[in-house]
Amino acid sequence: MKLLKFNEPITFGINGNIKDYAVNGWALNEDNPSFTWSNDLDARLQFNAQATSAPVVLRIAGIPYLGEGKILSQRVLVYLNGLYCGVFSAHEGFERTIPVRGAWLEPRGNELALVMPHAASPSELGIGADKRRLGLCLREMTLATA
Repeated sequence: MKLLKFNEPITFGINGNIKDYAVNGWALNEDNPSFTWSNDLDARLQFNAQATSAPVVLRIAGIPYLGEGKILSQRVLVYLNGLYCGVFSAHEGFERTIPVRGAWLEPRGNELALVMPHAASPSELGIGADKRRLGLCLREMTLATA
């Protein structure tokens, strides 16, 4: 597992470093240079972390999948190592900051989960053939010290 340094972003798309951290729930084979879609009800990242006593936040930037207006917003629940960190709703391009308890970070073996209960496929919405359950299209994610 790769060390995720504080204040150094995970970048998405084929030009990003997402493949160093992605576990499941990501469409890693797309040709977009700077964005990656989640493609399941949850998308997970794994990483090692540095110890800190400073306040920590998770910054997330991207756009939600709204199925040509058939979905009003994507609700996103954030978990670190199975512990609830927060929730947000995205109905347009977004940049969100979620507080994370630094004590929940382990030096080895952290898992960050983004759970999107409204993720849906274009196929099931009747607007395309794509069967992936799209939730978020992310550009950047950073674990930052305040």
